[in-house]
Amino acid sequence: MSPLKATSRWPEYFPVVTDSGRQDALRHHQKDVESRWFHVLPTTLPKRYSRVILAALVACAFLYLYSFHGGYLSAKYSSEKELAWTPSTPFPEVQQEKPEDGLPPLYEAYKAYEVDVSERILEQNGTGRYIYFANHPTTCGWGNVLQEMVYGSLLASEANLGYVYDDFTWDIDGRNYSQFNGKLIPARIPLSTMLSGHLLGLSEEEAQQASTPPRSINRRVYEQICPQNERVYIRRETAQAYLKKIQSPIDLDADTGLDILHGWLAALNSPEYKAAKCIEVVWGSTHIFDIWLFGNERVQSLWTRLSMSPTLRHWGWSPLILRAFERNAHLLAPSSQPGGLLPGLFGDSWSLPNAVKSYLPYPTPAVHLENGENVAVVESQEETKTKNPTSIDPKILDHSEPLPLLALHLRRGDFQEHCFNLAEWGAPYSGMNTFPELRAHDEFVVPRVASTQEEHALVEASTTKRRIVGNETLVASMEDRKLIYGIHCFPDAEQIARRVREVVHDYVSFTQERERIKNTPWWAWSSVAKDERDQGVEPSTVSLDEEPGLSERTDPTPNDMLRKVFIQTNGNKEWLAEVKQALMADAERSTAPVDASQAPEDGWAFEWHWEDVVTSRDMDLGWEEKPVAQVLDSYISHRAEVFVGNGFSSLTSHVVIQRKQRGFDPLQIRFCPHPPADSMQPDSLHNCLLRYITTHHQQSQYTATSTAHIRSGLHNGLAVSEFGFLTPDPTHITIRLPTLSAYTYKTSNH
Repeated sequence: MSPLKATSRWPEYFPVVTDSGRQDALRHHQKDVESRWFHVLPTTLPKRYSRVILAALVACAFLYLYSFHGGYLSAKYSSEKELAWTPSTPFPEVQQEKPEDGLPPLYEAYKAYEVDVSERILEQNGTGRYIYFANHPTTCGWGNVLQEMVYGSLLASEANLGYVYDDFTWDIDGRNYSQFNGKLIPARIPLSTMLSGHLLGLSEEEAQQASTPPRSINRRVYEQICPQNERVYIRRETAQAYLKKIQSPIDLDADTGLDILHGWLAALNSPEYKAAKCIEVVWGSTHIFDIWLFGNERVQSLWTRLSMSPTLRHWGWSPLILRAFERNAHLLAPSSQPGGLLPGLFGDSWSLPNAVKSYLPYPTPAVHLENGENVAVVESQEETKTKNPTSIDPKILDHSEPLPLLALHLRRGDFQEHCFNLAEWGAPYSGMNTFPELRAHDEFVVPRVASTQEEHALVEASTTKRRIVGNETLVASMEDRKLIYGIHCFPDAEQIARRVREVVHDYVSFTQERERIKNTPWWAWSSVAKDERDQGVEPSTVSLDEEPGLSERTDPTPNDMLRKVFIQTNGNKEWLAEVKQALMADAERSTAPVDASQAPEDGWAFEWHWEDVVTSRDMDLGWEEKPVAQVLDSYISHRAEVFVGNGFSSLTSHVVIQRKQRGFDPLQIRFCPHPPADSMQPDSLHNCLLRYITTHHQQSQYTATSTAHIRSGLHNGLAVSEFGFLTPDPTHITIRLPTLSAYTYKTSNH
């Protein structure tokens, strides 16, 4: 199923299709068809015709239900189709226990599995044309490796070439083990321990079609079918020389991501490479898509192609990762069923788009014990004391459903030094973390270090040595800039707790407005607005403090949707205990709410409760699962109801594109703390507000977030262009958009 199809339940809240005109036309077409059928049927029919029509309708209904549910059940539970194309060797048995020598796993069975899969693909489909990126990143983090694979796979698909994948490689010198932070780690980890789907040639949909490009194969099999004398080599300089030869203006070093893609497609379609069976990007050469592109907004031009590519459309997670999740699901599941809900944690209206339900069926890996016995699931002694897995809501185990979590990506370890380096370089957020709809809430502007004259003015005018003028942040020194970077990049426990509170406040406003719009008849919007204009009355206002309390609601409340906090991190247990205490203590303050007009940084405007704070360190992982734990973290974060990432992280970037692909709202994709609101100036708020309204108005006239809760720096007389206006009252903001009534939200009175 195409991931570009918006949900039928909430077409207005998940406008995944970027072409809004095409989406509106489709809706009108559906209404016209319904109307025509309504008028075609006669009002009375002879009995014999009625029986025939009734029988036909029953037959059609049966066929429809069979095709829908049968296909769904087949995709989720049946393995008959899978047996037609999967390798003869099943997925490796999971080695749960650490061997006596205590060494990390080498994953030999997984490497053999990948070879078997690739050989089976060639047996079924024949040998095609392939491209191998021998210059893929090594000796770096998983996020950097993953983003290069994703975009390399995109190029391969666009060039109609099969993608050749390799191990996640730390050392290339042939050793079995490397060292990281004084510990032994596997030098090479096969991708099948982490991923599945298109990247590994394991897409069921592609397997059942005689489609091009060829399905992905493993590097070891590529080397068998492509001896060195049959390989044709290419590098960036070669491609750039060809572009110059054909007088193309494309600069592979500095142009947009889409232009770079087009430039490489032109080079791969040149006479030298057009008929080549085996194309290899030279080892050690410059990457096709490099860190300078990934760290810049230029990469966003590739989003449309990427979102429609088989790489994301047929994405899959390794059975090893899914099994690890299922074994730890009790840590993430709610401790109790929220009141007022029918079976299932979430009501139907909270489901992600149907397009998400396209995850591949996975064989359940067995667990190999030292006595030779194979079992499906082995529970540790600690796990048997926890919730019975059978009592977990089935939707927690459904890979297409969101998890009732607020997920935080908190980098620690050596990342502090990296943050200071980022400050010295003046680096912005990673490119995929700066989409306009994300900047509307969490824009990061690189602070500019003032000149000597400007520094004197700062010292005289501000004790904080920081001023925001227009859209620019001016700081007195590099040390001040590093402090700002530290808040975004390496926050402490107090800053994290404050940021979580801010994000929760925004999420509550978002969900309340979303429910209000969902429950309002379509005809009411225009009629209410028209009546108010005709009568010359003040616009309708709705304030947060007029909402019923969380305890009075019977529908799923925001706190039902965010039951726990999950921290994706490499931090140590002592620091994580400090963060957990800060989060729980901050939520306890909500039992005595402050006035709703106060900003979240001053306290809670409503009652809130966290059932638990779970971290990466709490996961119960086996011997083979621990080295790939970061992938399990990403899997959890990409399903979380709300995600707060690190804007400078490539791993956060991948979670962001996964969440965008699956239709999460921008208010469910956030980033780490900003400087305290008392440093904000009116000009900055003015620009932020205009960007915010413009962005969301262009997305959809029914977007709930177009009336978000603005909290800081509001002053009298601030205009909002043609999109609406602000009341003279500095504690309220009123926004009117076309076809919508105006809504008033209280703000802080700084």
